[in-house]
Amino acid sequence: METLELEPIKTRVHTTEQVLEGLATVASCGGRFKPAADRLGIADTTLSRWRDKYPNRYRQIAERVATEVEADIIVKCREAAIQVSDAEIVAIEETVKRLPELKDPSQVLKNLSTVKGINIDKVLALTGRPIQHIQHHSADELIRTLGQHIRKTGATAPAIDGTATEVG
Repeated sequence: METLELEPIKTRVHTTEQVLEGLATVASCGGRFKPAADRLGIADTTLSRWRDKYPNRYRQIAERVATEVEADIIVKCREAAIQVSDAEIVAIEETVKRLPELKDPSQVLKNLSTVKGINIDKVLALTGRPIQHIQHHSADELIRTLGQHIRKTGATAPAIDGTATEVG
């Protein structure tokens, strides 16, 4: 974090502590004056004036409370995800009930399958399980595995007509 030259706090009505608390509250409210003003019982125009008058102090305080703000955002995102998930379940139940009367059941199926796929991916990601399965094998390993499969199942490969030409 860069070193900022902090402005001296000069106010006739409020104490230095009130100004610093106001700036911190604005920062913790994501820079929004109205919620900060409601919390403190101070006019939002006063908070706006302080932020404009003391930009370096505000920036320093905002950096200091950033971790708390981000933690709050994470909590709110999780809560929103739970609410949306609950709404999805209700919407799916209603859709399934009305499936016979829907004009395009194939489109409904496509949409429901998309939701299912997204939810499965998210569950896998959130539980630390792989979303994609990637395997690395050499050509020799693949040929050996294919040969074992053919011997085990008795499968036969179709004949391919062609001419081999030596390159070199």
